[in-house]
Amino acid sequence: INVPYAYYRAFGDKEVLSWLYPQMKEYLRFMKESSRSGLVERRRKGWCLGDWESPRGRDGLLPPPFVNTCFYIIALKTMTEIAGILGEEQDIDGYQAEIQRLIVAVNKQYYNSKTGDYCDGDQGANAIALKAGLGDARTAQNLANRYDDLQEFDTGIFATKLLIEQLCETGNADVALKMLTSKKECSYYTWMSEGATTLYEGWKNARSHNHPMFGSVVQYFFQYFLGITQGKDSCAYEKIYIRPVKVKGLNRVSGSLQTAAGEISVSAEYTENGAKFIVNVPKNTKAEFVYGEYIQALNAGETVINI
Repeated sequence: INVPYAYYRAFGDKEVLSWLYPQMKEYLRFMKESSRSGLVERRRKGWCLGDWESPRGRDGLLPPPFVNTCFYIIALKTMTEIAGILGEEQDIDGYQAEIQRLIVAVNKQYYNSKTGDYCDGDQGANAIALKAGLGDARTAQNLANRYDDLQEFDTGIFATKLLIEQLCETGNADVALKMLTSKKECSYYTWMSEGATTLYEGWKNARSHNHPMFGSVVQYFFQYFLGITQGKDSCAYEKIYIRPVKVKGLNRVSGSLQTAAGEISVSAEYTENGAKFIVNVPKNTKAEFVYGEYIQALNAGETVINI
């Protein structure tokens, strides 16, 4: 589900969605049949691993059914969108009904209504829940508070990615930056200080020293720190939004992203007196710059903005 959808969003080619839609539906059927009491359970060894490779051991502390059921919800939400793109509206009600059934099951088993936490907020659980559309404002605040204090990864493959994403999404990009630049034991810095030139498979006792899975956070350098995104109704970057996020401790940032529409580049410099942005967007696109309350339409080529 994820790869064909990402391909469509990047290149605007619906053929891959049409081709794989029957297999996507089979995957959903398999997940439902692998559920008990509304939660996806491990049916055999090596499947339903949960938040794999946390510092607390390969399974970590989070219950695998919590992790995998949340990702099942996320998959169903993506399928709802794909069905709309392909004109398969007859499937949407079924997907939405299944989402609601799963939400009830996850909340019943793992949600603390008194605190707003899932699984006691441990190991990025609140980030996973927020990505699935669960929780409330307390869930987001608890996530930020926990990692502002911890400033070290206690997360595995899935929660690491969603932790950085959800911190940025909920207005806590400064905490995300603290995590990414942490010098504590479970950090990217520790790998670098040990001489690593590639990513490890785990924060501790890694079996593989050339493993890509913890590299997923790089996406958010472009999406939040540079602010390069496209509209929800856009594909192949036909409609571009530049929404840079000012992050405490990050005074200068620049970079570019090669897209199907062409190269998009952004540089930002923040001072006590304001901010300066230099933005380049390709031809034949609609583009808009958004920074706080400031909004400006962008023409093709270079635009310099002083705020």
